[in-house]
Amino acid sequence: MRNRILAFIIVFIFIFSMMISPAFAAPPNPNHTITVNGSGFDGTGNVDFNLLQDGKVVNSFSFDGTSVNFTNLNGGTYSIFITSVTDGYEASVSPESVKLVGREKSETFTITLSGGVVEDTEPPVITLLGDNPMNLTVGDTFTDPGTTAVDNVDGDLTESIVVGGDTVDASTAGTYVITYNVSDAAGNAAEEVTRTVTVEAAVVNPTIHYLALGDSIATGTTGISGTMYTYAYQFRDYLSGIYGDNLTYNNLAVDGDDAGELLYRLNNESTYITEVENADIITLSIGGNNIMDAARDSSFWEIDTAIAEAGTSAFEVDYPALIARIRQLNPDVEIISMTLYNPYNSASHPTGYPADEQLHDIGQYYIGRINDSIRSISDVNYKIVDVHASFYAYGEIGKMGDITFFYPRYSWWTWWYMKLTRDPHPNQTGQDIIRDLFIEAYESPLSYNTLDMKYLA
Repeated sequence: MRNRILAFIIVFIFIFSMMISPAFAAPPNPNHTITVNGSGFDGTGNVDFNLLQDGKVVNSFSFDGTSVNFTNLNGGTYSIFITSVTDGYEASVSPESVKLVGREKSETFTITLSGGVVEDTEPPVITLLGDNPMNLTVGDTFTDPGTTAVDNVDGDLTESIVVGGDTVDASTAGTYVITYNVSDAAGNAAEEVTRTVTVEAAVVNPTIHYLALGDSIATGTTGISGTMYTYAYQFRDYLSGIYGDNLTYNNLAVDGDDAGELLYRLNNESTYITEVENADIITLSIGGNNIMDAARDSSFWEIDTAIAEAGTSAFEVDYPALIARIRQLNPDVEIISMTLYNPYNSASHPTGYPADEQLHDIGQYYIGRINDSIRSISDVNYKIVDVHASFYAYGEIGKMGDITFFYPRYSWWTWWYMKLTRDPHPNQTGQDIIRDLFIEAYESPLSYNTLDMKYLA
């Protein structure tokens, strides 16, 4: 009995010891799995990492975001250590670690990629400096004012601008187009910018010769009132403002000349011939002395119609001849000729001039014929300054005394002075009106006739 009990105890101790002995524990399971997923990967960034088991590297991997499985792993604590990331990116891992114990088990890591290079699709912008277009004169120096270029990613690309197109030759007239182009690092090309440079031939200011021909209206001489600053001098001043030092001038008007005497000079006097040949502009004031003698002997209180008829008839022959002679000497000269005015008021006469309306009408007959001859010339380079029309407006309201010396003021103690000093010459206001009419005619492309009332009181 004692032996049975002892045997039972021995068997029990053996079995118990086998149950608690490490040598008989269940072996670790080698079939664990870890999955690594990617987030934020765009196909251009990569991550290199090590898989660690209990702090020791068990695998190294280059990861592009495509899920990868690590299988047949032993139990332990696992983590992922990032060893490198593509430039411009950042990577993070979640969770920090996982523990694999017991029988077959699976865990997951997620690697998140952020940052990176944003795709560049915006082209740079080129900005021109300086004028566009640029205008130069032959002989000038051309310096390109330049351009700037800015890109939203690459910044200042000014130094990379490619200049092309035409090469500007400032010694040769023409139109030149310069091109400017640039691209950024991503290959985006800026919109081409161009600059137009026009090189014009140097303007050589022509020498302009102005010649005044005619009588005392062009010289400024008056009967007893001194010398006016004549329209011819004022027209010269006007031309000088345009042509400056390139203007030359001569006044060959002669006090008392009529159309026949001027024609004689044009045919026989070398100074007149040479001056006309060289002239670019000729102004004419002629005709008054053809009929002046018809009234001068009576101090303009009477008109001798026989003398007036003879003078008018001579003018009708001589004036077309003198225009033809000028044209023979100089086919291209611009001729500006003024009509003859009637010095008599046609109405509203001042005190002391009761017969002037009749004298006006008599004079108008001969003056009208003279002006018809002046207007009859057909020539593209011949212009008419209608002084008659402008002055006539003053005569209609009794204002000829405002623009001539023809109406000395009447008083009972100076009636004898008035009788002797009537002078049909224009005063300075009259000369100024004539000046303006010549300027307007010169600026007009066609023959000019005008009525100018701006000097009326």
